[in-house]
Amino acid sequence: MMAHAAWLPSCLAWEAPLSYNQLRQELRASLSSEERRNVAQDLNGQNEEIQETPEFISYHLSKFQEELDKLQNYSADCNSSSSSCNMNIHCEAYELALFVNPAYVSDSAFRLQFLRADKFDSRVSAQRFIQYWDRKVELFGVDKAFRKLSIHDLCPEDNAALMLGGLRWFPILDETGRIFFSFRRYWDNRPSHKESMLRLLWWMAHTALEDPIDG
Repeated sequence: MMAHAAWLPSCLAWEAPLSYNQLRQELRASLSSEERRNVAQDLNGQNEEIQETPEFISYHLSKFQEELDKLQNYSADCNSSSSSCNMNIHCEAYELALFVNPAYVSDSAFRLQFLRADKFDSRVSAQRFIQYWDRKVELFGVDKAFRKLSIHDLCPEDNAALMLGGLRWFPILDETGRIFFSFRRYWDNRPSHKESMLRLLWWMAHTALEDPIDG
């Protein structure tokens, strides 16, 4: 049975053609059990060589926090010292996020997204996490950056870019739970419009990753 994304705003949805259902079912039936397993791993950013036991996850979340602490100390030392630093790491946005919304920043499921993206390399994942907050503050400002985003957080120019139709989800999921996403370039070269498109991409990606799906 095909699942529908209940959270999907109607302005972003396409109506799937009738022939699509039949095509999807045929493709699903053609997958072997191994291919279906690979798809499931792909959905969760999992590597088949990594066994994500509770102990494994707990250990790497702890190492992740250790690396974040090291980066904070490194950033503080760089800021207080006149000597040059090898890494351009700034932790101000991360530290502010941790102060404003510690539950969100420390959420294990949220942090696992970063660890899985880097195959549980705690050091690289921690650096990505720090840079994530810098970029989110740059795009959305401190009043919106430290919580989950909604469509109501988009500014008027973002909404105007949204209605151009260049970014679309399909309103259904395949049998494995994957979301169909389409991107077509409908923007001009104004810096403000490019920023709007980046905010839209950011919001749509997080909505797909974070929000529950009824199916």
